[in-house]
Order: sequence, then structure tokens, then C-alpha cells
Amino acid sequence: MCKLTPLVQGISVAASVFTLLAIAYDRYKAIVFPTETRMSLRTMKKLLVAVWFFAVVIMIPQVFNIHLLRYHNGPYQHDFCLEIWPDRLFHKIYTALLMSLVYIGPLVFVSYLYGRVVHRIWYRPNPSNDHAVATGPNHRVRQEEFVGAVPKRRVRVIKMLILVVVLFTLSWLPLYTLWILHDFVDLPESVRKFIDSYIFPAAHWLAYSNGCVNPLVYGFYNSNIRQKILSIFSRDNKKDCVMKMKKEPDEAQPMSERKRERRMSNRRVTIVHETAL
Repeated sequence: MCKLTPLVQGISVAASVFTLLAIAYDRYKAIVFPTETRMSLRTMKKLLVAVWFFAVVIMIPQVFNIHLLRYHNGPYQHDFCLEIWPDRLFHKIYTALLMSLVYIGPLVFVSYLYGRVVHRIWYRPNPSNDHAVATGPNHRVRQEEFVGAVPKRRVRVIKMLILVVVLFTLSWLPLYTLWILHDFVDLPESVRKFIDSYIFPAAHWLAYSNGCVNPLVYGFYNSNIRQKILSIFSRDNKKDCVMKMKKEPDEAQPMSERKRERRMSNRRVTIVHETAL
């Protein structure tokens, strides 16, 4: 358990972060390039396998450097599970690599993708004015007139994307800051003991809570998800919810309908996508 518990924790964290990347990429493709073919089920399965594979690969070095130490204090025995590396330089390199691959890299990637999504949503004209914008004599000027009148649902999506990035940044920043201080700065022994006993547990709790907060954010800003959740927990609406879920069509449309929608004009694609937001 000394080696298994930290390994499972690390793999779960890395997989959660990489899943966030996959979600961001899927939203980016769906909004910025709505006419392109969406990922198939087979591609999604491969992506999930890749997420867990890279999560395991990144965390494997911890297995070989976590050791169980036992101290005897009279009749009592104390067991400590500590991370001990053969060379301190290797530990520093691994910490920097871990921070780059599981925090800084994903943060930059997600920020870029969501930035493109926000730009696409904000500067896209209203569906009711698509024809006027597309056929007007001065296309660029006519399109900019609608920037100040962004529909509320677009603003809601933008707020959700920004909040996801901010929560990810704030949730993981304290823990990675402590790791950098612990591995790269020579702190006094009293400060190290205080950090290990009080600050590290709070930072771990804050970091791991990010995986629990994201579904709440998505549900709060998505009216469909929010209504479904409320209907599930409502006794009076449980039966109605089940009936509606059976009757209402799913987002996964038949292939023939998808092909027919891809052949439609850009104006129609924009309207369909606006409705989805």
C-alpha cells in the first residue's frame, strides 16, 4: 500500500487533467470548426486509452522511489512512507517535468483553446442577422456592429469557460508551489515540518477538489443539465424525467441526418450551433 496509494492518487490526478484537455479540445473543434466531422466512438475510446496510458507513464517513477521506513520507539513501531530518490538532482528534474506536463502545459493548452472559443463566440454575429452580415456591402463593418449585443447564452458559455480555467489554476497552484519550494529551496527544518503537517494536506485537498468542482460548473451553466439533475432528485418528476429521456432525441443523431446537416450552408450551421449554446 505504501507504493500503491501514491501511485493511484497520481494517476487519477494526471488522468483528470488530461481528460480536461480532451474536453477542451472537443469543445474547441465543435465551436470553432462546426462543419467538420466530430470524433467517432472509436476515436473517443482511443483517446481515453491514451489519457490513462500517459497518466500511468508519468507517475511510474514514483513507484521506484517511494520506500517504507520503520522506526521503533520502545514497544511502539512507527511506519513512514517517504519519497527517497538516489540523487536529489533526479528529484528536481522529475518535479519540474511533472509540473510542466500536468500543470503548466495543460494550463497553456486549455487557455489557448478556450481563448479561441471565446473569440469565436464573442465576434460571431447573431443568427437573425447572419444574412445581413454575409451579404452586406461592407462585411467587416457590418459584423462588428453586433459585437456589443452578445446574447446572454453566449455570455454564459464564456463565463463557464473562463471559470473552468480559473478554478484549475487556483486549485493546483498552491500544491505545485509547495513542491517547488520543498525541492528547490533550502527551508529551515521547522518551516518544513509546519508545511508538511498543515499546509500540504490543505493544498492536496484543494487540488483534488478541482475534479469535483468542474461537473458542478458545467451543470450550473448548462440549463439542460441543471434541469435533468433537478428532475432526478425530485420525486414527483422522476417518472416524467424517465419518460422524457425515452422520448426526446439524443445528441447522437443518425448518420444520415449528420451528413445532411453538413451539406447545409454556413448560415444554417451557425444557427444550429447557436441554438446548442
